[in-house]
Formats: sequence, C-alpha cells, structure tokens
Amino acid sequence: MNEKIQMHADTLYQRMLKQEAQIEEAKAAGKEIPRFPPLLSNRPNFETPPQQQTIRVEDLSPQVQAGFKKRLEGKTGEEREVEERAIRAELQSGEDLARNLGNMFDQQKAEREARKKEGKERIGDRFSSAFGFGGTKPTNGDISDESTKS
Repeated sequence: MNEKIQMHADTLYQRMLKQEAQIEEAKAAGKEIPRFPPLLSNRPNFETPPQQQTIRVEDLSPQVQAGFKKRLEGKTGEEREVEERAIRAELQSGEDLARNLGNMFDQQKAEREARKKEGKERIGDRFSSAFGFGGTKPTNGDISDESTKS
C-alpha cells in the first residue's frame, strides 16, 4: 500500500512540475497563463481493499449502536459516507488493537513460563500468576501464605 501511495505522490509531483514549467513558458512568452484541472479532486478517493472485519455494528451493544446512529444523524451524502467509513475504521482499529494485545500477552506468558522453567522467575511473574494476569493459576507451591504458618 505504501508503494502505491508513493507512486501516486510521485505522479502528482511530476504533473505539478510540468504545469509550473508551462506557466513559466507562458509568462516568458507573454501569453495567457494556462488553467489546469486540480491535481487533487474535490472528492477524496477512499477505495481501499476490503478487510476482513469480524465485528459488525449489529453485533455491538445497543448503547454503542445508539452512539453511532447519533453520529450519523443530520448527515447526508458524502458526509454520511465519510462518517460511516470512520466508524468502520474505528471498529477495525479496535479489532487490530485487541489482536495485538492478545499476541503481546501470549508472548509475555511464554516468556514468563520460560523464566519459570529456568528458575529465573521474577517478582512480577509471581504477581501476574497470582492475580490471573499470566493466564496460569497459582498452585499451592507458587504462593505461600505466611498467616497460615503460625
């Protein structure tokens, strides 16, 4: 995707340079300055490849749906289309964040388990497992309760 953007930017830049050269030539020859169509159109092109979106607006809670409907109230045409795309992008962003956090937590869990096997467990690892952040449940040998030893 970045290559497409860069190629488009290069094309626009080259077109702008040609137009500036034609304007300079017209000024030098004393001719009328030519008019060109805008380099960027008034209507943005949001054509992006469809992404696998697993969460739909219909799957969300009624409160969230009401918030999205409120954002769309009073908008017509292009404004509504842009807002709908923004909502879909927010949903996709949330999904991506959840997936990335899940991967990060899985990686941290694997690192904690590896340290535990090596006998290099840290205090933070013990807290994570004790309070359920590590995805493993503490066993009797993991945490000792000093109050019961009396």
